[in-house]
Amino acid sequence: MTVTHSRQNDKGEGLMKTAFLGLGDYGSRLAARLVAGGTDVTLIARGERLAALQSEGLKSTKGFGGEEMHIENVSVTGDPSQVGDVDLLILSVKLYQLDQAAYDATPMIGSNTIVLPLFNGVEAPDRLNEILEHGHVLGVSTSPNLPIGEWSRGTSTSTEKAVSMFTDAGIEAVEDEGVFDKVWGKFIVFCGFASICAISRRSVSGVAEHPELKDISMAASMEAAAIGEKAGVSNPRAALKYMENLWDTFPNREWKPSTLQDLEAGKPLETDAGSGAASRLGRKYGVPTPVNDTIYAALKPFENGI
Repeated sequence: MTVTHSRQNDKGEGLMKTAFLGLGDYGSRLAARLVAGGTDVTLIARGERLAALQSEGLKSTKGFGGEEMHIENVSVTGDPSQVGDVDLLILSVKLYQLDQAAYDATPMIGSNTIVLPLFNGVEAPDRLNEILEHGHVLGVSTSPNLPIGEWSRGTSTSTEKAVSMFTDAGIEAVEDEGVFDKVWGKFIVFCGFASICAISRRSVSGVAEHPELKDISMAASMEAAAIGEKAGVSNPRAALKYMENLWDTFPNREWKPSTLQDLEAGKPLETDAGSGAASRLGRKYGVPTPVNDTIYAALKPFENGI
């Protein structure tokens, strides 16, 4: 479908000028819903992806409460310097692309730009604050209700603006003064879930068939929770409780986490988003991480793809 933009939402308020960098499966679903909802979005892409967006438009799989989408006409460029300062920058690339994405996005970031990092792991907000001279980096968890808050604690007019933009486009999002806990909670689960599927080369049901694999996943998450406690997470055991029955209750039994999908496709892996980060942060906080160390070592040979 073709979407045309108005410059105001249905409340008569000016739309936030938004740029979106990172159009994988998750990013495309989110970007498509925003564009379809009338948000003023410019997509940033390069190479074959740029050519496809220019000729075919934006396609996405199901997500965020909607069906598959095909938006024929989108605003897209390969040159961020042509966009000018934006009100909101959404980064949704792989973690190993974070530094390059931040440098690429610099021409669009002014002193009042809100930066929303949609990454796996727990380190993206701090890393962006190190790289970016300007911009206001928020915290966000890629959980179903998209919690957004100040990093690491609190809410503000910036979090209110970001949440309103999503909800105006029909995307569930909430302000969350404890977004730090939400991001860490997902990381704790990620360490014990995605990595085990990857090293065993098995879907959720494949792991669930083997108690030994489930035990390893739980041990990896327990290490991450111990690190989280040292880092200031309010209740890291909540994520562990969620993990206890996850393999047997997960709704899509044949689902494969993106780490396993990338491994099978010979693509680079986000090893630093999960077990690699747990190993590194474990050393920082003085928490032993033998299980995550082993998982990281097992996946390291495939880190750059095959």
